[in-house]
Amino acid sequence: MKRLVAIGDSIVHGTCSSEPFGLVENNFIKIISEKLGVSEVVNYGINGTTMCPETEWRPTLSACLYVDEMLPADLAIVACGTNDYGRNIEIGNADDKTEKTFCGALNVFFEKALKRFGKIIYITPIKRKSEDKNTKGYTLSDYRVAIKEVAKKYSVTIIDGEKIALDFEKHIPDGLHPNSKGHEIYASYLIRLLNV
Repeated sequence: MKRLVAIGDSIVHGTCSSEPFGLVENNFIKIISEKLGVSEVVNYGINGTTMCPETEWRPTLSACLYVDEMLPADLAIVACGTNDYGRNIEIGNADDKTEKTFCGALNVFFEKALKRFGKIIYITPIKRKSEDKNTKGYTLSDYRVAIKEVAKKYSVTIIDGEKIALDFEKHIPDGLHPNSKGHEIYASYLIRLLNV
């Protein structure tokens, strides 16, 4: 495999305040790419980014818009949605066609991404300490369900991030960002499911 791109938020980037320099150097993307023997890895993980641009926080870097600027690749690993929940993005419904809702943004993203990447693997959001209803009345699980529903239409491989066995005290000290050990567990889970 020549090129792998990673698309998502601070977790994909490897941000973690409890690590030296606030970054997990050997994050789950790096571990997986080494296991796959990928020639080139491009990590588009950006702190705070969303799938949907309907936010005041870096809307032009939302995944459904930023995908236009990404390099083509054999494989894209996507993990995005926890910030859509955290920033109170309207979910909408699976048939939405514009990026005004989370589901609409997913549709826009997949239609563009399938032309750019050979294969797409989408990881639903991992657990976070607080998953109470946001101001729109949605839980993080509602966004997980939306991802699965929309991705199914495009035959995109889905991995349930909620099932990754991460312990908040040991692996997610701030309740959101996995530390080095957390990234190792995250990567091991994905490698096992991908049979590599």
